[in-house]
Formats: sequence, structure tokens, C-alpha cells
Amino acid sequence: QYSTNVELSHTYKGFLTTTLNYSRTENFFTETFEQVDHATIVRNGNIGLRQNAGVSISAQINVKKWWSASLYGNYNYNRFKGELYGEAIHVEAPNLLFNVNNQFKFDKGWGGELSGFYRTKGIEGQIEIEPLGQMTAGISKQVMKGKEMRHRAVDTREAANHVECLPPARTQTAQLGRHADPAG
Repeated sequence: QYSTNVELSHTYKGFLTTTLNYSRTENFFTETFEQVDHATIVRNGNIGLRQNAGVSISAQINVKKWWSASLYGNYNYNRFKGELYGEAIHVEAPNLLFNVNNQFKFDKGWGGELSGFYRTKGIEGQIEIEPLGQMTAGISKQVMKGKEMRHRAVDTREAANHVECLPPARTQTAQLGRHADPAG
């Protein structure tokens, strides 16, 4: 596996960072799926060529004295081309990712957090990944004269992550998800 990577970043006034990137990998090895009769064989395989280009923007903002926010956005374009298990593979697709994190500071050692992310549909080798998102909210309280922090958080996930295999194992789909442990 050989990669050529180029990245250019710029930071404006210490709070806004923009990054452009490009990557080309030859003999790209990743997890692959091969359909043999009624069995699916999962193993590392050489897809061939992977190209990736993208742009990201991140910002650190102090909205108020008690509220700070981190914002991140990334546009990414992936292309995979080669031969896998005797069949041609040529897939390409864009992908967007947004991430927001808000931190709040209140009186008497209280604090809060509200964050979330959303990822649009995308590909990774033979895998097509459906949109995925999550939100998290939490509160915290400093105790023992600021020496310890107690916190509680809850999160929600937008449905289970759905992935589907692209040729040559197109017949395979899988539902991936995370479920909360009622005891935990």
C-alpha cells in the first residue's frame, strides 16, 4: 500500500481553520466481502486505487462569557477503482460531516454541554453507509472545592447505522447499532 498525501491549512485570526486535502493510495487494503454460493467471506483485500479529496472548516467561538462553541464541517469525496475477486469495482461518492459542541459555565460550579453530529450517506470501499447522527446533552457540578467533577449525560442516536455492500457482494446488508444497557 503506497500513499501520496497533500494537505494545506490556514488559520484566520486564531479561531477559523480551513484545510484542503488530497490523498491517493495504490494497492489499497481494506475489509472486503466475497459472495461464494450462500456464504459471505469477510477478509482484508486489495481493492486497488483509492482517491480522496476534501475541505474542512472549523471554528472556536466564544458566544458569551458563559458559552463557548466548537463548529466543524467537512466535505469529502471518495473514489475506489480496481478489481476484486475477478470483478471490476468502481464506486465514488461525496460525504458531508457536521459536528457542533457547546460548553456552558454557570454559577456555583455548574456546567453543561450540548453537542451533536450528522454524517450524510457515503462509501468506504465496498461499504455504502447510510446517514448517521447523534445528539448529546449533559450537566456537571464541581464538588469538593473544585477538586472533583460529577456529571450526567444522555445521548440520542438517529436510527441504527445501515450499511450495504457494493459489488461484488451486493446481496449483503447489515444493520449496525448501539443500544443502551438498562443496567448501566
